[in-house]
Amino acid sequence: MKKNVCVTKLHVLCLLVFVLSLGFAGAASADPVKEEGALTTKPPTEDTVQVKAAYKYLSAYTSDVSYSSGGKGSVIGNTGASVTADFIGIDAAIQRWTGEEWVAVTSKTSSKNTSKTVSLNETFAASAGYYYRVVSTHTVRVGSDIEKATYTSPSRLLK
Repeated sequence: MKKNVCVTKLHVLCLLVFVLSLGFAGAASADPVKEEGALTTKPPTEDTVQVKAAYKYLSAYTSDVSYSSGGKGSVIGNTGASVTADFIGIDAAIQRWTGEEWVAVTSKTSSKNTSKTVSLNETFAASAGYYYRVVSTHTVRVGSDIEKATYTSPSRLLK
């Protein structure tokens, strides 16, 4: 009987050590790893595949962000129409990852009247070591028809 109690205590002790070791292993693997040169953890991976609706006039749209140098980032974007539009534009909201959420940094806009395309190529104040992205809205107006699309660029670590 005494032997059974000792074996049971040993089993409980082993189980307790095992459970505690899992907790420590989980805590160690939960620590996010920072990419070389990054001041924050990497933002969550997002599905960047854009489902393009069937537009009558809006034919192409994109945006992206990169690091220029000297504390400057660059934002580019394009909007295209299948016909000469009465108005065509791009509104680009630049965001920075804090390690917990995306925050607005600045926005840039470009538009034209009576054109098939509009491009955006602007600089903005950026801090090396942070992830940036662009959320852009692309607009085409032909007569009374207005078409809009939103695109979120992949996040980029600006070094």
